[in-house]
Amino acid sequence: MVEKLYAKWKKSENQFVIIDSDTALGLKNQATIITNPKDKAVLFDIETDLAVRPVKGRKAKGNRGLSYYSFYPGEDSPLKGISKQIEWSDELKIFLEAFKSIKKFQIEEFGSLPVIIIPEKMEQLKVIDTDKGRVILKFLVKIDQTYPYSWGYQYNGVLGLEFIFTGKPTPSKKIGLEEKGISLFEAHANFPKYVDIPDDLSIRKNIDRVVNEVRDTYQNRNYHLLGKFINKKITFLDYQEKYQTLKHYEDEKEILKKELEKLHNEKLVLEDELRGIEEKKVVQRQNIDKENKLYLSYQQKNEYYQLLENKNNELLAANEKLKRSESKLSDENLVIKNQFNKYKNRSLWAKIWKKE
Repeated sequence: MVEKLYAKWKKSENQFVIIDSDTALGLKNQATIITNPKDKAVLFDIETDLAVRPVKGRKAKGNRGLSYYSFYPGEDSPLKGISKQIEWSDELKIFLEAFKSIKKFQIEEFGSLPVIIIPEKMEQLKVIDTDKGRVILKFLVKIDQTYPYSWGYQYNGVLGLEFIFTGKPTPSKKIGLEEKGISLFEAHANFPKYVDIPDDLSIRKNIDRVVNEVRDTYQNRNYHLLGKFINKKITFLDYQEKYQTLKHYEDEKEILKKELEKLHNEKLVLEDELRGIEEKKVVQRQNIDKENKLYLSYQQKNEYYQLLENKNNELLAANEKLKRSESKLSDENLVIKNQFNKYKNRSLWAKIWKKE
């Protein structure tokens, strides 16, 4: 028995849609999809085009109880001689569900800057006929816009997206897609560490919770799909001119951006220097104010001391004048004293006849 998670629902003679086994079970229970008898089946395996039917999963050792598609009894080795293109797993189921309606995501190759991709359409489990045979892509991403803008044009506006868990794309698949102008990005689909994966995925709400958390992580958070391109990039002529024109402008923009960053950094340096000068000016003003205060204080003290000195000089001058007056009086007193002594020593007769 071969278990698969997705199949083609033949809605009309020329119309197929890809649906998962849970959806098919629901439609079967509503009698929208017929599974018995086999010749009226409308569900077909993507790889072999053989009829399949949805089966409800059971939680057991080694699996989490996901529903799946099974071939009808009696099928004789349906994949005998056919290279298996998809390694089915619980993880793949979650990522296929999460990315089929994602609005944007980022991919990143080692050593390269991440690229933001805004899809126009996520074609899930896309079957493509190539010169190397039929191949199945997990997603054929029809690109609406990318950042950088030129990026999507070099890949012809499409991207082959593979989630890798165990198997690897065959060489014929890589070369076949390359000739179709579809570059194949092989992504390591890892669950975020904070996402709790329940043991039982047979309950739909458990699946929906994990799917929503994975989608939110890659769509709204700075989480990248890490991986690499595994085939050669071929840009068709219709896209080359657009790519080269946009790439030229992006390169010019990057040069201008770097020059602007350089000028901005120089501006920051000059602003730092200017701030340093302003800080020095503030310190100088403070020092000048301090010196002015000291100067005014010294000036006031000097005026006070000058006043004292002037008064002292006046007192000294007055004292000198007094000394001179005293000296003059002393001289006069000495003359008088001498005259008096002279007169005193005369005889009485002399005193009578000589008057001086």
